Order: sequence, then C-alpha cells, then structure tokens
Amino acid sequence: MHWTPDSQAVMFSSNRDGTYKIFRQGIDQVVPEVLVEGHSLFQPRVSPNGMEIFYLAGYNPQTPAQV
Repeated sequence: MHWTPDSQAVMFSSNRDGTYKIFRQGIDQVVPEVLVEGHSLFQPRVSPNGMEIFYLAGYNPQTPAQV
C-alpha cells in the first residue's frame, strides 16, 4: 500500500478476483478504481510530478531472483 503525494488516496495491488490489478482508492471512495491489470503487479508508486505510476510487473516475491 502506498499513499499518493497529496495523502488523498492510497494505491495498492490485489488479486482478489484471480488477476492482479493495481487500484487507487480515495479517502472518500467506497470502491477502488482499477488503474492497471496484468500478471504479478506489485508496489505501485506515484512519480514525483504525480503524472505517472511506477510498479513492478512479473515479479514474484515468493521466488528468488533467477539469473
């Protein structure tokens, strides 16, 4: 979970329905909005200028890195 720079929303990833998605939920929202959907999406972060979202894709924290 990661707060937006203005502290008005939180971003998080979840696979609550079987597909990973990155959500944004404002402090006044009951239902989060889907921002990105895909395979193994983790750790969403907002860019310093607030215009982009960075996240890890295809990363599995349960599996060690493979070279």
